Amino acid sequence: MDGDKCPVGWLQQWKRSNWQHRGKPIWAAPLWQDIAARLEKLVVKVRHVDAHVPKSRATEEHQNNQQVDQAAKIEVAQVDLDWQHKGELFIALWAHDTSGHQGRDATYRWAHNQWVDLSMDAISQVIHECETCAAIKQAKRVKPLWYGGRWLKYKYGEAWQIDYITLPQTHQGKCHLLTMVEATTEWLETYPVPHATTRNSILGFEKQVLWRHGTPERIESDNGTHFQNNLIDTWAKELGIEWVYHIPYHAPALGKIERYNGLLKTTLRAMGGETLKHWDRHLAKATWSHAVACVNQFIISRTQALMLHIDSFIENLFALAGDEEPEVRKNVCRALVMLLEVRMDRLLPHMISIVEYMLQRTQDQDENVALEACEFWLTLAEQPICKDVLCRHLTKLIPVLVNGMKYSEIDIILLKGDVEEDEAIPDSEQDIRPRFHRSRTVAQQHEEDGIEDDDDDDDDLDDDDDDTVSDWNLRKCSAAALDVLANVFRDELLPHILPLLKELLFHPEWVVKESGILVLGAIAEGCMQGMIPYLPELIPHLIQCLSNKKALVRSITCWTLSRYAHWVVSQPPDTYLKPLMTELLKRILDSNKRVQEAACSAFATLEEEACTELVPYLAYILDTLVFAFSKYQHKNLLILYDAIGTLADSVGHHLNKPEYIQMLMPPLIQKWNMLKDEDKDLFPLLELHNAQPDQYETPDKDFMIVALDLLSGLAEGLGGNIEQLVARSNILTLMYQCMQDKMPEVRQSSFALLGDLTKACFQHVKPCIADFMPILGTNLNPEFISVCNNATWAIGEISIQMGIEMQPYIPMVLHQLVEIINRPNTPKTLLENTGTQKLNHSWCTSLRNIRDNEEKDSAFRGICTMISVNPSGVVQDFIFFCDAVASWISPKDDLRDMFCKILHGFKNQVGDENWRRFSDQFPLPLKERLAAYYGV
Repeated sequence: MDGDKCPVGWLQQWKRSNWQHRGKPIWAAPLWQDIAARLEKLVVKVRHVDAHVPKSRATEEHQNNQQVDQAAKIEVAQVDLDWQHKGELFIALWAHDTSGHQGRDATYRWAHNQWVDLSMDAISQVIHECETCAAIKQAKRVKPLWYGGRWLKYKYGEAWQIDYITLPQTHQGKCHLLTMVEATTEWLETYPVPHATTRNSILGFEKQVLWRHGTPERIESDNGTHFQNNLIDTWAKELGIEWVYHIPYHAPALGKIERYNGLLKTTLRAMGGETLKHWDRHLAKATWSHAVACVNQFIISRTQALMLHIDSFIENLFALAGDEEPEVRKNVCRALVMLLEVRMDRLLPHMISIVEYMLQRTQDQDENVALEACEFWLTLAEQPICKDVLCRHLTKLIPVLVNGMKYSEIDIILLKGDVEEDEAIPDSEQDIRPRFHRSRTVAQQHEEDGIEDDDDDDDDLDDDDDDTVSDWNLRKCSAAALDVLANVFRDELLPHILPLLKELLFHPEWVVKESGILVLGAIAEGCMQGMIPYLPELIPHLIQCLSNKKALVRSITCWTLSRYAHWVVSQPPDTYLKPLMTELLKRILDSNKRVQEAACSAFATLEEEACTELVPYLAYILDTLVFAFSKYQHKNLLILYDAIGTLADSVGHHLNKPEYIQMLMPPLIQKWNMLKDEDKDLFPLLELHNAQPDQYETPDKDFMIVALDLLSGLAEGLGGNIEQLVARSNILTLMYQCMQDKMPEVRQSSFALLGDLTKACFQHVKPCIADFMPILGTNLNPEFISVCNNATWAIGEISIQMGIEMQPYIPMVLHQLVEIINRPNTPKTLLENTGTQKLNHSWCTSLRNIRDNEEKDSAFRGICTMISVNPSGVVQDFIFFCDAVASWISPKDDLRDMFCKILHGFKNQVGDENWRRFSDQFPLPLKERLAAYYGV
């Protein structure tokens, strides 16, 4: 047969003739049908060789049947078809189909039984490309399920990871530890053995898992010989368990077991005095500690399985409370802190004992335990029962917190507390955090309640920006706890604080004195009224402390004085303001970089409070700030820019004098000219609002972001006065383009600008609403939290301006907003901005946790209006509405009236008896609060 003729041609003819030739079925028709299906897309060329030519007439190429194979091989090269590989793939595909798509091993066994030798590479390639296997895999794939407050692949007990740890040999000859971690809860089981064998693996798993937790569907392990063998295979199949093998030490595949192996070793070493020699003595307690830590993660999510046994769980926590191992005590404290937040009702009968226990643990020798216990006071301060619970314990608690606010020896070493002069030492790479302009997020000041680890000085209670101690520690937690308790007890706290302060502030040891100054700053907000009689004496003393020989004392004094800046500026200027300003300016030029930083931040706070009171001193202030340009290293220059920008905001047009401009602008322009276009230090210079960049195409999106935020700040600051600037520019066109940018941060800042322009000059925004609303709707995606938050806020501002005209655009956003508010773990700021859209359980439970602010006020007004229109729509969730109303500390009078009208309206509608039965469901604190505030 020549090159044009091929089996594909025959097959096509046979297929057209229904697999017959001259009316008779062709030989081996089923086989040819199968070949036809497989070769349909292959180009196969075959050369004809006469196989039955007599030897006398045979040429070199025609050597009987022996030459058929040789000729075929020759033609493979001639027709450019690699049959050595493609032929094997052809047979591998056939074997894989025939063996029933049961995987690599099944395919190989079937081919081997047919005396066909296939390589694993060929089988793997066939399986990888097999559409049938892909469909089977997709059908079998475990779909995520909502379990215990989060999305999980498996229900409890369905999947385990298993591994061995090698440890020093014990007296009983055991040197291996079989570890088993449940995939959903991460529950840990252990089983010590003398040898890592298959039989020990099965025995340990049966004893620790099967008998306690039931038979799982899946076990994952590495491919060690103690796991991958015929005995394990047979045992797993008999129990119907799928055993999956991964690469050893491969964290992405076996992340849970690898992590817990490391944690377990660390715990055993810590319990054994930094040695694993007697690990078997501590194994039970180490496992207990991990067990408590494991269960703890299900407290906050109120997992039903745990809540059904919550009393038993609390009882067992109390049994472990006195354990001698710090790791166990730490996890007990953590559990009690979380239970305080979610199941206060179950802790109330034991609260006196719990408070006494936490007082002991806050003084624990192990700082990690003390830190976990100290979190208890922060959480308790957020609860309505705080005053009733703690009032009798303040005498003991306050000294404990104050004592925890002292620098430890290791803190002083890490902070280089013995170094007083370091201004000439260049900042190292680790000193300078990368500078990126932060896209503006609307309402970001309302994030998690309590002390936050952000850039605000008020939140970072010791104003400590050093990376070595910037983590949350006992000093910071104690200071934060004292701060929030001062806001709860107000002046009632002072009888317990003032005697301690008198001793601390005048103590000869600088470490004790420094902690006293921190205490004074921590209580400033909550106890301000009660502290006023003492401030005429304390402020001069603090101003003197600005000259203390210890840099850490000078730096904390700057921060504490900034906390009392509001009172200082309310007094005659010459009495306190001028002396304080003079000393802070000296500290701005301090020889210690930490003091420079604290002084700049404190002076910025003073600028915000004093405003035009600083006008008479502008020349002196500018002299100091300009001179600081020549002294400061890179890191503090950024803070200096902020101080200058704040000064400009505070004194306004008073700075717009030729002599001041001549003093201030040359160093700024010089710095501007020194920087390259891509230098991130351009951002703080832009943020000064003084230097105007030329318009040019920027290679870095950060420049777009800072420009958008600068415009947003102008719109917020100028308000309606920006109207003429918007009218004469193409800002709305540019903003429309930025709203569609691929970079989330650009869209985030664009939506913030849209919201600010909507508030400032809606007459220019309104003609573009039809173009803007579809874009806003498509960006309501919680996967990009900040973008979604700003888009939601912009929609809210537009809705306020549009009123009834907003109706055509509601379908574009309503569905997404409802999904957001019902989505688990949505950040509070996002719920805050979506909250006016729909009343349900999620709405109430989300907004109840947000502090009183304008956004919360707006949301509640919206929901109250909806209730007045459709009262029946709230009946099902009315208990949650009552709880949300009770979360207000001080609502505005008209909003309080709206609450009263709704609550009394429902009470009158259902009658006193039905209302009594309904209110009996309320927790006692809620019932008391509604009765006290709203008379129901």
